[in-house]
Amino acid sequence: MSIKNSVFKIIRKNLSIIYEDVAITDGSLLIEDLGFDSVSIITLLIEIEEMFNIDLGLNLSYSDLSTVGKLFLTVTSLIEEQGATNYG
Repeated sequence: MSIKNSVFKIIRKNLSIIYEDVAITDGSLLIEDLGFDSVSIITLLIEIEEMFNIDLGLNLSYSDLSTVGKLFLTVTSLIEEQGATNYG
């Protein structure tokens, strides 16, 4: 499974039942469009760290995570930066 598909799958898994039929696109806003709150974002980030064997660290800002596309780019960048190879 590609990195992008894995990220989308983790997002879909963590959606509230209210948003389960909402289409997820690169431009989807995690909070406004997909209904994520602070707790669900933390859960999402933990699952992403575990899935990809990366450390998202404490330096992330909302601009790194505001949309699904930005989250994907952040994850991809960290995978390359941290040399993570055992994921999926």
